[in-house]
Amino acid sequence: MYCDSLHGQLAAQEEAKNNSKKRGKLMGNGLPCYLSGDAFYTRVVDHEKAAADEEVAKQARKEGREQRAAVLEEWKKTEEARKKRNRELKGKYQMDLERWKEEKELAKLEKRRLAWKKPTRGKLEAPLPKPVLAEGTAGDELDVDGDDYENASDEDEEE
Repeated sequence: MYCDSLHGQLAAQEEAKNNSKKRGKLMGNGLPCYLSGDAFYTRVVDHEKAAADEEVAKQARKEGREQRAAVLEEWKKTEEARKKRNRELKGKYQMDLERWKEEKELAKLEKRRLAWKKPTRGKLEAPLPKPVLAEGTAGDELDVDGDDYENASDEDEEE
């Protein structure tokens, strides 16, 4: 029973080693190679192609991160401006409410009707959705406002 569990663990370990993404060695299996043989040549070509593809993918991810960082920075600025406008609106409402309360107390003391009604705050600006990475891309495109698909379907319905 113990040997069976070790056998399974060893098989999983060897499979993980064979399927690893690290492709640094061409002759890592310990077997002798005929360096000008077809099998070794195809391994070299596959290795170089995989390394080039990996480098291209790495560069694309880096560019995607840079684009996302730029878009997020712009979003943060607009979000901060929205929050500032909402704070100003709340502050103005609080000042109006304080003036109304004072007027209400004064009217109560003078035993008269209040001249104006209680102020209302009004609607605050809703937050913009945070930009997210568009699905199905490798980091090279961003879906900033998410309505590309909505606009496409609207145009199709109009035609």
